[in-house]
Amino acid sequence: KQWYQRRVRGSKRNVNDCDSIKDIDKRKTAYAIWNRINTLPRGSVHLAVLREEEELLKLKRHKYETELNENEHQQHQMELCGQGLEMKLREQESGTGFDEEELFNWFELVNRKNRLSHVESVLVLSIKGIEINLQQKALERQLRDLQTVRKKYKGRYIRSKEQELMGQLLQLVEERDHLINMEETQRLSAIEMDRQFQDVMTATASIGM
Repeated sequence: KQWYQRRVRGSKRNVNDCDSIKDIDKRKTAYAIWNRINTLPRGSVHLAVLREEEELLKLKRHKYETELNENEHQQHQMELCGQGLEMKLREQESGTGFDEEELFNWFELVNRKNRLSHVESVLVLSIKGIEINLQQKALERQLRDLQTVRKKYKGRYIRSKEQELMGQLLQLVEERDHLINMEETQRLSAIEMDRQFQDVMTATASIGM
């Protein structure tokens, strides 16, 4: 029983250590955000620059959304083409056997479809990244406006609002980190898909010989 209690206490200590590390990381991130906001220039000229950056981001998002719609259309067309090829291959399977050219076309179609799916995922993540960037700029602008109020005039509401905005900014930082991890996973997945496709094509070619 004593051993078990020591084990539990040790586990709790490890969890608390992890929580402490996370808290330290959050404080460091909050400090970096706070410093960046304090060092940003103020005035109408800088505000115009920020708005121009936001408009450029929105244009880029619209471009990605257009590409995403086109990608979905291409995938739909490939699905229709794949259904026709699949029916032919099933007929050949029950007859004299597969036609090598049509079998190659089938594998090639599957590979192109997988590539389009990968591009779709990249576009979705890119759009999400832009949305996070836009939200961050809006929150930083609000926080910067609150910081212009002199400390002796800051009431409980303004201080509470500053904490709320900082919490939202920290949440966006976590979302961006998660997004970066997802992008890396997508990249590695695409490399693995290409490798598997090359292995299949090599094996198919050796069977034909």
